[in-house]
Amino acid sequence: MRFCFSIDLKFGCFDCLPRAWCDWCHRFLGSVDPVGLGHETATLESPASSCPRFQRRARNGQELQGRSLVARAFRTSPDKDVWTVFKEISGDLKEISMEDLSDYICTYLGYGHAEAVRYFTLYSFNQSMNFRSFKQGYPDLNPFFISRWSGDIILRKPGSLNRQQVNLEELSKCEVYICDISGQVFVDSCKDSLILLGPCDGPACFRNCEGCTFWAAAQQIRLKECKSCTLYIYAKTPPTMLDCEDILVAPWCASYANCKEHFEAAAFPVEVNYWNALFDFSGTSEKCHWQICALHEVVQLKLWEGEDAHAKHLRNPCPVVTHQILCDLPLSNSDGQPGQRMTIPQVRPSMPDPPLSSALQLDVRDCAAKRLVGAPLLNKLRSLNQQKHVLDLVSGISLVQAN
Repeated sequence: MRFCFSIDLKFGCFDCLPRAWCDWCHRFLGSVDPVGLGHETATLESPASSCPRFQRRARNGQELQGRSLVARAFRTSPDKDVWTVFKEISGDLKEISMEDLSDYICTYLGYGHAEAVRYFTLYSFNQSMNFRSFKQGYPDLNPFFISRWSGDIILRKPGSLNRQQVNLEELSKCEVYICDISGQVFVDSCKDSLILLGPCDGPACFRNCEGCTFWAAAQQIRLKECKSCTLYIYAKTPPTMLDCEDILVAPWCASYANCKEHFEAAAFPVEVNYWNALFDFSGTSEKCHWQICALHEVVQLKLWEGEDAHAKHLRNPCPVVTHQILCDLPLSNSDGQPGQRMTIPQVRPSMPDPPLSSALQLDVRDCAAKRLVGAPLLNKLRSLNQQKHVLDLVSGISLVQAN
């Protein structure tokens, strides 16, 4: 039975990078890399000049590729920078239309359509946006730092991040789809959100999150003080956790445009996945703080970037999740660290329950349709799936009785 609902670390210090310090580095140091990954800061290549107006401007000799000022968009950004971006979008006019904004945000920067609609709805007046209104929302254009959003859908398309660090913090009932390779990711104090993280060159750190669902592929995955979260993991090294409760895990089960190519570019061998080899630094001999999802609890995510998206590009490089895979023992880790880890007791979770149905599939499109967002959406889908399962059971019993 398949139910589909379609909608238009290597161990280290958890608190080694305070958010305020990262913010300061991004804002004032520019090309200095605060985390030592060896990447240049904030270089945004145009994902594609398919936008007619930007193609026209390119023919006129204006530079489209290279460094974008929105990579350092904060409330403290100087007016000169804001005005430069405003003119770039408006074409030297005094106002920005929805079409201009959508061209710039969706086509040039590689964000989602929902963000363009949100920005224009919040900061426009009488179907247009002047410089003063544009400046109010300018920090929202930062591609790497997303903070204090609620009920919104955020998308970063392939080619929009260039392996830079991403910070997500204090998001509530949001959906975030990072469909590009990032340098490292910090997810802090998020609640009731759905978050997809494409391959991450460094660690993906989740701190103080509650009620969230994550699809995360990273060299290292670290959790601290998270509660009631579900993770669909690709991890090149065993994940670690500290002071977490009610954590559910399963293997990576998401697909988006160029997902397979991103795994290959990040050198993530799909046969080496430590998704069920979590090490709990707050482990005790009495209780396991994490469990493995049953197959009917698994949510397979498929992200479509447009109405004309082709299914052949939405390939999940990892094996399809089955009950047998969920019951497999973890891979042995030859890089185990002696010392402190040897003294912390670890209790393995129990085997997952037998499947009541196949995995739930969630199809999401890049659009601004009004619907439930975040955990409420997933809860609604689970409820519908359970109702369908009950109806099928009742129908089966009725047929047996009739025979």
